[in-house]
Amino acid sequence: MPTCGDGLGARLIEAAGFELQFLAGFALSATYGLPDVEYLGCSEVAARIQTLTAITSLPLIADGDTGYGNAMTGRRTAQTFARAGAAGIMIEDQRSPKRCGHTEGRSVVARDEALLRVQAVIDARREGLDIVLVARCDARVISFDECLERCVAFATMGAEIIFAEAIPTVDELRMFAEEMRRRAPSAILMVNVLEGGKTPMLPADEYARMGYTIVAYPLSMLMATISACKSMLVAARHDQATLAADLVR
Repeated sequence: MPTCGDGLGARLIEAAGFELQFLAGFALSATYGLPDVEYLGCSEVAARIQTLTAITSLPLIADGDTGYGNAMTGRRTAQTFARAGAAGIMIEDQRSPKRCGHTEGRSVVARDEALLRVQAVIDARREGLDIVLVARCDARVISFDECLERCVAFATMGAEIIFAEAIPTVDELRMFAEEMRRRAPSAILMVNVLEGGKTPMLPADEYARMGYTIVAYPLSMLMATISACKSMLVAARHDQATLAADLVR
């Protein structure tokens, strides 16, 4: 599941033959020239959801961060995202303002509050809201066991997709998937892999063998774009017209 932050990225993902797109908070913030520290709010993300779903036929999962406040604002965020056209929403247990899950200094709310965030979206769905829930857990900053217990609880409550962020080793990735299959066998597991991040980068089929269904690449398109644009701009700045043209081709 490649991720994007703008319409061009969404069109490229669809043209490449993928079946799902993810509007990532990091990628969306980058289109504004901002870091991923919850500068953007519900209405700004919803507006971008409308753009992406209008120009592609792919179902879209949107990053709802912490829900932008408490459990009730998380419920409202899910409702707003669904009205904007999102097929799914991701809600996490970081403290607000959140930050990229592979940076230092992150902290999470207490387990009870994390469960309330998930429950608020599930309650809205019971009342008719049509949206898939991705429950993200950053509690590996506390311990592997705390992360696992929260994820099992999220799945038991009804979250379809479970995402434990920044698991740092292959052994832990495998152990997490095994425990989730044993304790919450219906959960769809997602792993998040980025260049220079904490989670080991492996071939997609290796994640699949462990039990992960979705592999998200939140930075790959963004980093490729930055690298290509930097090279083109350096060439253009030094009047290397031929080199710049070659890069564009």
